[in-house]
Amino acid sequence: MDFDLDADQRLLRDTVRRLASERLAAQARQADQEGSVAPVVLGELVELGLTGILARGDGGAGLGPVEIALVVEELARADAGLAWSVAVHNVATAVLERCGARAESWAAEAARGESWLTWAVVE
Repeated sequence: MDFDLDADQRLLRDTVRRLASERLAAQARQADQEGSVAPVVLGELVELGLTGILARGDGGAGLGPVEIALVVEELARADAGLAWSVAVHNVATAVLERCGARAESWAAEAARGESWLTWAVVE
């Protein structure tokens, strides 16, 4: 079994690592204190396709668990809160995409970065 990353996975990892070190690290503390993410950062995530990693439909990249893990790991180097948000958003988008026609359109909006998904947990 080969556990090495392929060329596309290495490119994804390196691109997100660069974003995290060059753009996110400097503003992570401020984002935590304010409880928000700068719109320009969200725009960069959308540009890189990081809002539709797992989604297979419109706006999605249709990638898998290795790719989402690489993205979350690299984002977490700079901003764990943002990394968690990206992970939750992508999983919620992939789940929603499988819930029927109307839900597919919501998932497509989320995959394109037009909306941001999360989930609620209750006792």
